[in-house]
Amino acid sequence: MNRRRFLQATSATASLTSVGALAQEAPPAGPEQNQRATTEALVTAQTEDKLKHSGLIFHPSPLPARPVAVVWVHSATANFYYPAYVAIARKMAATGYTFILGNTRMHDIGCVLAEHEDGSVLRGGSYWGLPSKEPLDIAAWIDVAEQKGHSSVVLVGHSAGGPAVRRFMAERADKRVVGWAQGSVGLALWPPKGDADRLRIATEMAAAGHGQDFLPNLRLSAGTFLDYEQTPDDIYDFYGIENAKPAVARVHAPLLAFYGSKGDVGSISDLERVRDLIGKHPGGPVHVDTAIIQDGDHDYTGKETDVAALLANWISGLPLSANLTGSR
Repeated sequence: MNRRRFLQATSATASLTSVGALAQEAPPAGPEQNQRATTEALVTAQTEDKLKHSGLIFHPSPLPARPVAVVWVHSATANFYYPAYVAIARKMAATGYTFILGNTRMHDIGCVLAEHEDGSVLRGGSYWGLPSKEPLDIAAWIDVAEQKGHSSVVLVGHSAGGPAVRRFMAERADKRVVGWAQGSVGLALWPPKGDADRLRIATEMAAAGHGQDFLPNLRLSAGTFLDYEQTPDDIYDFYGIENAKPAVARVHAPLLAFYGSKGDVGSISDLERVRDLIGKHPGGPVHVDTAIIQDGDHDYTGKETDVAALLANWISGLPLSANLTGSR
Protein backbone atom coordinates (compact mmCIF):
# COMPACT_ATOMS: atom_id res chain seq x y z
CA MET A 1 0.00 0.00 0.00
CA ASN A 2 1.89 3.07 -1.23
CA ARG A 3 1.68 6.68 -0.12
CA ARG A 4 -0.63 7.69 -2.95
CA ARG A 5 -3.20 5.08 -1.89
CA PHE A 6 -3.00 6.36 1.68
CA LEU A 7 -3.56 9.92 0.47
CA GLN A 8 -6.56 8.89 -1.63
CA ALA A 9 -8.14 6.58 0.91
CA THR A 10 -7.63 8.05 4.36
CA SER A 11 -10.90 8.92 6.07
CA ALA A 12 -12.41 12.31 6.71
CA THR A 13 -13.43 15.40 8.59
CA ALA A 14 -15.77 18.33 8.25
CA SER A 15 -17.79 21.11 9.77
CA LEU A 16 -20.87 22.50 11.44
CA THR A 17 -20.07 26.17 10.93
CA SER A 18 -20.15 27.78 7.53
CA VAL A 19 -17.29 26.67 5.31
CA GLY A 20 -16.92 30.27 4.15
CA ALA A 21 -16.25 31.55 7.65
CA LEU A 22 -12.77 30.09 7.77
CA ALA A 23 -12.22 29.08 4.17
CA GLN A 24 -12.43 32.51 2.58
CA GLU A 25 -11.15 34.89 5.24
CA ALA A 26 -7.61 35.16 6.53
CA PRO A 27 -7.36 34.76 10.32
CA PRO A 28 -7.21 38.18 11.98
CA ALA A 29 -4.20 37.32 14.14
CA GLY A 30 -1.60 35.47 12.09
CA PRO A 31 1.80 34.20 13.17
CA GLU A 32 3.60 37.12 11.52
CA GLN A 33 2.39 39.31 14.39
CA ASN A 34 4.14 39.40 17.76
CA GLN A 35 6.93 37.09 16.62
CA ARG A 36 9.14 35.55 19.29
CA ALA A 37 12.42 33.70 19.15
CA THR A 38 12.09 29.93 19.41
CA THR A 39 14.01 26.95 20.68
CA GLU A 40 13.73 23.33 19.60
CA ALA A 41 15.05 20.08 21.02
CA LEU A 42 14.91 16.36 20.50
CA VAL A 43 12.56 14.60 22.90
CA THR A 44 11.54 11.00 23.62
CA ALA A 45 8.16 9.55 24.55
CA GLN A 46 7.58 6.14 26.12
CA THR A 47 4.31 4.34 25.48
CA GLU A 48 2.28 2.18 27.83
CA ASP A 49 3.55 -0.89 25.94
CA LYS A 50 7.17 0.21 26.49
CA LEU A 51 8.05 1.53 23.04
CA LYS A 52 10.21 4.63 22.77
CA HIS A 53 9.54 7.21 20.08
CA SER A 54 11.60 10.19 18.99
CA GLY A 55 10.30 13.66 18.29
CA LEU A 56 10.94 17.39 18.32
CA ILE A 57 9.55 19.97 20.70
CA PHE A 58 9.39 23.64 19.77
CA HIS A 59 9.07 26.39 22.38
CA PRO A 60 8.79 30.16 22.23
CA SER A 61 11.84 31.76 23.78
CA PRO A 62 11.91 32.97 26.41
CA LEU A 63 9.23 30.94 28.13
CA PRO A 64 6.44 30.88 29.26
CA ALA A 65 4.45 29.56 26.36
CA ARG A 66 0.71 29.81 25.84
CA PRO A 67 -1.26 27.32 27.99
CA VAL A 68 -2.34 25.06 25.11
CA ALA A 69 0.28 22.88 23.41
CA VAL A 70 -0.09 21.32 19.96
CA VAL A 71 0.65 17.64 19.26
CA TRP A 72 0.91 16.94 15.51
CA VAL A 73 0.52 13.34 14.24
CA HIS A 74 2.27 12.63 10.95
CA SER A 75 0.93 11.03 7.78
CA ALA A 76 1.77 7.65 6.26
CA THR A 77 5.44 7.25 5.24
CA ALA A 78 6.32 10.51 7.05
CA ASN A 79 8.00 11.25 10.39
CA PHE A 80 8.62 13.96 12.99
CA TYR A 81 11.21 15.80 10.90
CA TYR A 82 9.16 16.11 7.72
CA PRO A 83 10.07 19.58 6.38
CA ALA A 84 6.57 21.05 6.10
CA TYR A 85 5.75 19.94 9.66
CA VAL A 86 8.92 21.54 11.01
CA ALA A 87 8.09 24.80 9.22
CA ILE A 88 4.57 24.85 10.71
CA ALA A 89 5.95 24.05 14.17
CA ARG A 90 8.46 26.90 14.01
CA LYS A 91 5.77 29.37 12.95
CA MET A 92 3.53 28.24 15.81
CA ALA A 93 6.31 28.48 18.37
CA ALA A 94 7.05 32.00 17.15
CA THR A 95 3.50 32.98 18.13
CA GLY A 96 3.88 31.49 21.60
CA TYR A 97 2.72 27.89 21.27
CA THR A 98 4.62 24.81 22.35
CA PHE A 99 4.45 22.41 19.40
CA ILE A 100 5.33 18.71 19.48
CA LEU A 101 6.14 16.59 16.43
CA GLY A 102 6.38 12.96 17.47
CA ASN A 103 6.84 9.66 15.68
CA THR A 104 4.23 6.97 16.10
CA ARG A 105 4.75 3.27 15.45
CA MET A 106 3.50 3.91 11.91
CA HIS A 107 6.28 6.32 10.90
CA ASP A 108 7.95 5.99 7.52
CA ILE A 109 7.43 3.03 5.18
CA GLY A 110 9.19 0.75 7.63
CA CYS A 111 11.16 1.01 10.86
CA VAL A 112 12.44 -1.05 13.78
CA LEU A 113 10.46 -0.34 16.93
CA ALA A 114 12.24 -2.73 19.28
CA GLU A 115 14.92 -5.42 19.33
CA HIS A 116 14.39 -8.63 21.26
CA GLU A 117 17.00 -10.63 23.16
CA ASP A 118 16.78 -13.47 20.65
CA GLY A 119 17.87 -11.14 17.88
CA SER A 120 14.44 -10.68 16.32
CA VAL A 121 12.93 -7.26 15.86
CA LEU A 122 9.51 -5.65 16.10
CA ARG A 123 8.90 -3.75 12.89
CA GLY A 124 6.70 -0.74 12.41
CA GLY A 125 5.89 1.82 9.76
CA SER A 126 3.19 1.85 7.12
CA TYR A 127 3.98 -1.68 5.94
CA TRP A 128 4.49 -3.41 9.30
CA GLY A 129 2.94 -1.31 12.07
CA LEU A 130 -0.30 -1.95 13.95
CA PRO A 131 -2.50 1.15 13.52
CA SER A 132 -4.86 0.04 16.30
CA LYS A 133 -2.00 0.73 18.74
CA GLU A 134 -1.38 4.31 17.61
CA PRO A 135 -3.59 5.74 20.39
CA LEU A 136 -0.86 4.52 22.79
CA ASP A 137 1.66 6.65 20.92
CA ILE A 138 -0.59 9.71 20.95
CA ALA A 139 -1.18 9.31 24.68
CA ALA A 140 2.57 9.21 25.23
CA TRP A 141 3.07 12.50 23.37
CA ILE A 142 0.28 14.14 25.36
CA ASP A 143 2.15 12.99 28.47
CA VAL A 144 5.25 14.76 27.16
CA ALA A 145 3.25 17.96 26.71
CA GLU A 146 1.97 17.66 30.28
CA GLN A 147 5.50 17.06 31.58
CA LYS A 148 6.49 20.31 29.88
CA GLY A 149 3.82 22.19 31.80
CA HIS A 150 0.79 21.97 29.50
CA SER A 151 -2.39 20.54 30.95
CA SER A 152 -4.29 21.36 27.74
CA VAL A 153 -3.44 20.14 24.24
CA VAL A 154 -4.81 20.22 20.72
CA LEU A 155 -4.27 17.12 18.58
CA VAL A 156 -3.71 17.57 14.85
CA GLY A 157 -3.75 14.56 12.53
CA HIS A 158 -2.41 15.05 9.02
CA SER A 159 -3.54 12.68 6.24
CA ALA A 160 -3.20 9.11 7.61
CA GLY A 161 -2.54 10.68 11.01
CA GLY A 162 -6.17 11.83 10.99
CA PRO A 163 -7.71 8.39 11.56
CA ALA A 164 -5.15 7.83 14.33
CA VAL A 165 -6.21 11.02 16.10
CA ARG A 166 -9.92 10.40 15.77
CA ARG A 167 -9.54 6.81 17.00
CA PHE A 168 -7.72 8.18 20.04
CA MET A 169 -10.55 10.65 20.60
CA ALA A 170 -13.17 7.91 20.38
CA GLU A 171 -11.36 5.39 22.57
CA ARG A 172 -9.89 7.65 25.25
CA ALA A 173 -11.85 10.37 27.02
CA ASP A 174 -8.77 12.43 27.84
CA LYS A 175 -9.63 15.66 29.64
CA ARG A 176 -6.33 17.22 28.56
CA VAL A 177 -7.49 17.39 24.92
CA VAL A 178 -9.36 20.66 24.41
CA GLY A 179 -9.65 20.37 20.63
CA TRP A 180 -8.67 18.22 17.68
CA ALA A 181 -7.98 18.90 14.03
CA GLN A 182 -7.97 16.88 10.83
CA GLY A 183 -5.71 18.21 8.09
CA SER A 184 -6.05 16.81 4.56
CA VAL A 185 -7.86 13.65 5.64
CA GLY A 186 -9.78 11.93 2.84
CA LEU A 187 -13.48 11.16 2.90
CA ALA A 188 -13.44 7.41 2.13
CA LEU A 189 -14.28 4.83 4.78
CA TRP A 190 -11.06 3.77 6.46
CA PRO A 191 -9.32 1.39 6.26
CA PRO A 192 -10.25 -0.14 2.87
CA LYS A 193 -11.69 -3.62 3.28
CA GLY A 194 -9.61 -6.55 2.00
CA ASP A 195 -10.95 -9.56 0.15
CA ALA A 196 -11.80 -12.88 1.80
CA ASP A 197 -8.88 -14.75 0.23
CA ARG A 198 -6.30 -12.30 1.56
CA LEU A 199 -7.96 -12.36 4.98
CA ARG A 200 -7.67 -16.15 5.05
CA ILE A 201 -4.04 -16.10 3.95
CA ALA A 202 -3.13 -13.37 6.44
CA THR A 203 -4.79 -15.29 9.26
CA GLU A 204 -2.87 -18.44 8.36
CA MET A 205 0.42 -16.55 8.10
CA ALA A 206 -0.04 -14.89 11.48
CA ALA A 207 -0.98 -18.20 13.10
CA ALA A 208 2.22 -19.72 11.72
CA GLY A 209 4.35 -16.93 13.16
CA HIS A 210 4.79 -15.02 9.90
CA GLY A 211 2.75 -11.95 10.74
CA GLN A 212 5.59 -9.61 9.76
CA ASP A 213 5.97 -11.15 6.31
CA PHE A 214 4.36 -9.55 3.27
CA LEU A 215 1.19 -11.02 1.86
CA PRO A 216 1.53 -12.49 -1.65
CA ASN A 217 1.39 -9.74 -4.30
CA LEU A 218 0.87 -7.00 -1.70
CA ARG A 219 3.37 -4.71 -0.03
CA LEU A 220 1.75 -5.01 3.38
CA SER A 221 2.52 -7.40 6.19
CA ALA A 222 0.00 -10.02 7.22
CA GLY A 223 -0.13 -8.55 10.73
CA THR A 224 -0.85 -5.03 9.51
CA PHE A 225 -3.51 -6.34 7.12
CA LEU A 226 -5.24 -8.23 9.95
CA ASP A 227 -5.04 -5.21 12.24
CA TYR A 228 -6.81 -3.08 9.65
CA GLU A 229 -9.44 -5.79 9.11
CA GLN A 230 -10.23 -5.85 12.83
CA THR A 231 -11.08 -2.14 12.95
CA PRO A 232 -14.41 -1.74 14.82
CA ASP A 233 -17.33 -0.79 12.58
CA ASP A 234 -17.95 2.53 14.33
CA ILE A 235 -14.29 3.51 13.85
CA TYR A 236 -14.25 2.31 10.22
CA ASP A 237 -17.30 4.47 9.46
CA PHE A 238 -16.31 7.21 11.88
CA TYR A 239 -18.77 9.87 10.68
CA GLY A 240 -21.73 7.60 10.03
CA ILE A 241 -21.90 7.35 6.25
CA GLU A 242 -23.61 3.97 6.75
CA ASN A 243 -23.35 3.30 10.49
CA ALA A 244 -26.24 4.62 12.61
CA LYS A 245 -24.01 4.82 15.70
CA PRO A 246 -20.64 6.17 14.51
CA ALA A 247 -17.73 6.82 16.83
CA VAL A 248 -17.90 10.59 16.26
CA ALA A 249 -21.08 10.68 18.35
CA ARG A 250 -19.05 10.10 21.51
CA VAL A 251 -16.37 12.70 20.72
CA HIS A 252 -17.44 16.09 22.06
CA ALA A 253 -14.32 18.28 21.89
CA PRO A 254 -14.30 21.03 19.22
CA LEU A 255 -13.10 19.98 15.77
CA LEU A 256 -11.28 21.84 12.99
CA ALA A 257 -11.03 20.28 9.51
CA PHE A 258 -9.13 21.73 6.57
CA TYR A 259 -7.79 20.97 3.10
CA GLY A 260 -5.47 22.66 0.65
CA SER A 261 -7.14 23.99 -2.48
CA LYS A 262 -4.51 22.64 -4.89
CA GLY A 263 -4.39 18.91 -5.53
CA ASP A 264 -5.48 17.80 -2.07
CA VAL A 265 -7.58 14.73 -1.25
CA GLY A 266 -10.71 16.74 -0.43
CA SER A 267 -12.56 19.97 -1.11
CA ILE A 268 -15.19 22.32 0.30
CA SER A 269 -17.90 19.90 -0.82
CA ASP A 270 -16.27 17.13 1.22
CA LEU A 271 -16.19 19.36 4.27
CA GLU A 272 -19.87 20.17 3.75
CA ARG A 273 -20.71 16.49 3.43
CA VAL A 274 -19.08 15.54 6.70
CA ARG A 275 -20.68 18.56 8.36
CA ASP A 276 -24.02 17.13 7.28
CA LEU A 277 -23.08 13.67 8.52
CA ILE A 278 -22.11 14.96 11.95
CA GLY A 279 -25.37 16.88 12.15
CA LYS A 280 -27.37 13.71 11.48
CA HIS A 281 -26.23 11.93 14.62
CA PRO A 282 -26.84 12.81 18.28
CA GLY A 283 -23.79 13.86 20.23
CA GLY A 284 -20.57 14.66 18.42
CA PRO A 285 -18.29 17.72 18.61
CA VAL A 286 -19.79 20.73 20.35
CA HIS A 287 -18.40 22.97 17.64
CA VAL A 288 -16.90 22.26 14.23
CA ASP A 289 -15.03 24.65 11.96
CA THR A 290 -13.65 24.12 8.48
CA ALA A 291 -11.15 25.88 6.26
CA ILE A 292 -9.46 25.77 2.88
CA ILE A 293 -5.77 26.69 2.65
CA GLN A 294 -5.70 28.66 -0.58
CA ASP A 295 -3.14 27.31 -3.08
CA GLY A 296 -2.10 24.69 -0.54
CA ASP A 297 -1.23 21.17 -1.64
CA HIS A 298 -1.62 18.03 0.44
CA ASP A 299 1.50 18.83 2.48
CA TYR A 300 0.94 22.64 2.52
CA THR A 301 4.27 23.22 0.79
CA GLY A 302 4.96 26.94 0.83
CA LYS A 303 1.76 27.56 2.82
CA GLU A 304 3.02 26.58 6.25
CA THR A 305 2.52 30.13 7.54
CA ASP A 306 -1.15 29.95 6.55
CA VAL A 307 -1.63 26.64 8.37
CA ALA A 308 0.07 28.03 11.48
CA ALA A 309 -2.13 31.14 11.33
CA LEU A 310 -5.28 29.02 11.00
CA LEU A 311 -4.34 26.82 13.96
CA ALA A 312 -3.23 29.70 16.18
CA ASN A 313 -6.39 31.68 15.52
CA TRP A 314 -8.63 28.65 16.09
CA ILE A 315 -6.88 27.55 19.27
CA SER A 316 -7.12 31.06 20.72
CA GLY A 317 -10.90 30.65 20.86
CA LEU A 318 -10.92 27.29 22.64
CA PRO A 319 -11.75 26.87 26.33
CA LEU A 320 -8.83 25.73 28.47
CA SER A 321 -10.91 23.02 30.14
CA ALA A 322 -11.99 19.91 28.24
CA ASN A 323 -14.75 18.85 30.60
CA LEU A 324 -16.80 17.82 27.57
CA THR A 325 -14.31 15.07 26.73
CA GLY A 326 -14.75 13.28 30.02
CA SER A 327 -12.05 12.21 32.43
CA ARG A 328 -8.62 10.85 31.73
